[in-house]
Amino acid sequence: MKRRMITQQRLAGVGPHGSMPYHRANISHQHRPTMLYRILRGILSTALLAAGGCGTIEKDRMAVAMEAALTTYGEAVRWGYLDVAYSYVDPGKRGKIPQDLSNVQVIGYEVVQPPYMKDDRSAEQVARIEYVHKDVQMVRSLSDRQLWRYEKATNSWWLESGVPEFK
Repeated sequence: MKRRMITQQRLAGVGPHGSMPYHRANISHQHRPTMLYRILRGILSTALLAAGGCGTIEKDRMAVAMEAALTTYGEAVRWGYLDVAYSYVDPGKRGKIPQDLSNVQVIGYEVVQPPYMKDDRSAEQVARIEYVHKDVQMVRSLSDRQLWRYEKATNSWWLESGVPEFK
């Protein structure tokens, strides 16, 4: 009978002392966390999570920007929009676009070595490009080692190595 009463008290949230809730019956007031302690613990936890997450967010932003740049550059080259491909070249290293590009027809673009980070702000990728000079009608192939650099201010990746020459 006594066991049944204790079980009912626990279910009802009443402790062995009658009016005091069961979960606080054996805890003194000094050991319960105060509201200020809870607030400080919450602020500290949030600050630690935010500090640890900032680097991850920046790396994710870099990765998304790199994937977008490499994919659109590859598509521009593959579909013959070489003037668009030249827009990915670092503005400081961008030369004049060759005039004879209208004679080049790209027939294949394959990433041979996926991009890998060389350091914090640069990546490298190797692609194989097959193309035809329209006037000669002979298939040619080249290996394009692309060196990309990340610019944090604009969240952009720039092609340092330039667009390959289609000889």
